[in-house]
Amino acid sequence: THHYTNGPLEGSNNKIKVIKRTGFGYQNFFRFLLRVLFAFRVHTKRALITK
Repeated sequence: THHYTNGPLEGSNNKIKVIKRTGFGYQNFFRFLLRVLFAFRVHTKRALITK
């Protein structure tokens, strides 16, 4: 048997689904993407650009 688990990936998918569910529809996909990146604390130059 292997000691690998997909638990962290399942947790990430669940977090994205919760954001999608509680967002009640974002204005566009870019805003949704920014919200997901913010939730995962991903800071990139691209994420800081607002449209």
